[in-house]
Amino acid sequence: MSCLVVSGALVHLESGPEQGPTVAVVDGRIAGVGVGLPELKLQLDARAGVSGATWKGEACTFVQGAGKQLTAGLVAAPTQLGLVEVGLEEASRDDDPKTLDPVRASLVVTDAYDPRSVVIPVQRTHGITSALTVPAGGGFVAGQGGFVRLRGATQAEAVVAPSVAMIARVPTESFADGLRELRELVGDARTHARSPGLYDQGRPYFPGASRLDLEALRPDPSPRAPRCRRPGGGSWRCGSSRW
Repeated sequence: MSCLVVSGALVHLESGPEQGPTVAVVDGRIAGVGVGLPELKLQLDARAGVSGATWKGEACTFVQGAGKQLTAGLVAAPTQLGLVEVGLEEASRDDDPKTLDPVRASLVVTDAYDPRSVVIPVQRTHGITSALTVPAGGGFVAGQGGFVRLRGATQAEAVVAPSVAMIARVPTESFADGLRELRELVGDARTHARSPGLYDQGRPYFPGASRLDLEALRPDPSPRAPRCRRPGGGSWRCGSSRW
């Protein structure tokens, strides 16, 4: 078991900042926050200063946080963390396959996630411990974004969920026409979910949508209208596979 105890810092809690509570982190997870935690025992030195700590009898690393600020790990979203090393060096970019496919819904971008990217330690020093990493580039539907932890030496250790968002962009200059095309694509995905055999029979589907793309866009058992947003007038973001 790994254990870390921080005491005396300004701790940013859900209810707001609070000065001085003790925070215990066990095996990378916050195990307790507060004053007088029953599982925590502090060891005092000859000057009545804290020299160590134990959590449920296990020795912990103790950090005096006076004068510092402490938060839970921050989440960066959306990003291309783990996909891009040097932005201007094409050979180091795995965020955009640069194909002409207008629909790449079956693209799972975390398949290319590099947990050993040199960019990740830099982000961790700024308090970012996890991220939503998404595909970039052109195309109506760019692909699936995944949720990752910025730790671990392998994809199996770092990728928490490979598909948590479907990234879509308005393909025309008309806002209304872009939504019309999105509705058409969603409708085709629903039709394919009900009758997948129609694909083999040559039924026309949204241009560029392959069988794998339509399967990736399948709705959940209780279909709902698309829930999309366009932050800052940029790309559309729509909930993955919950149309």
